[in-house]
Amino acid sequence: MSLVNAMLRMLAVQALRGNTIAADGVTDSSIEALSSIMSDRQAPVILVRIDESKYAGQNEGFFVTSGTVTFALDLIVASSVTYQTTDGQAVNQIEIAPTDAGLEFSLDMLDRQWRRVLSDPNNAFAECFRSLVAAIGPVKAARGVDPEGGRKHAIRMVEIEIEPVCDPAPGAELPPVIDAALTQLATVPDYQSAVVIMRGEFAKGFDLMSWQKIQSTLMTTAAVPAMLGVAPPDAGEVVGFDQVGTVINGEQTELTDDILPDPDLGGSA
Repeated sequence: MSLVNAMLRMLAVQALRGNTIAADGVTDSSIEALSSIMSDRQAPVILVRIDESKYAGQNEGFFVTSGTVTFALDLIVASSVTYQTTDGQAVNQIEIAPTDAGLEFSLDMLDRQWRRVLSDPNNAFAECFRSLVAAIGPVKAARGVDPEGGRKHAIRMVEIEIEPVCDPAPGAELPPVIDAALTQLATVPDYQSAVVIMRGEFAKGFDLMSWQKIQSTLMTTAAVPAMLGVAPPDAGEVVGFDQVGTVINGEQTELTDDILPDPDLGGSA
């Protein structure tokens, strides 16, 4: 997984919250996080997650520029049920009931609404989400079915194959679309610490030499940048500019910024 994937989940959650019949019942990766705000009444919720990643490129290093991920939305009608454990403690658990006509309508409404929200040009979080997606592939939906009895449950799993922009390699400039998305996420108090951490990670590698950045991006040995014409400096003591000299007309001369061409060598005084 990448930090861009994490940003996509966060942006989708913020774009959807308050803009569907799920209201604030939208979460990232774990439905159990919703148990604290749910009641014993059935209510629609949305679970945002990213699953499979597929990268077809070869010899592109770990920060590949071509690949797809499965962006998924679980549309659910569920309730929070409280159980008593054997030692007397109360435990909240999410329960997804068998579907009926009313619940099916709720799922159909959610299926329409997530598409509208993530396409909304006036939703700042959705705009940042779209800016991080280079291409959208097939969209498919599956029903939640009891594998034993075959009963259908009030859950619809939507999977969208997308091609996200790639994480910048160490030392690379932060792309404007990623910078803008981080700035937008920082407006959410719950995400501010995560944004600071992500910016710190993206900043790593800026002190690398240019040939080292190429080596890191391509995940190669030090010999490869030299083959590409970006040779690393010779190993040994670092020599400062003021320690370098040259020979002009047989005399040793310090190399300085204000050396003028020698007329005897065809230059102008």
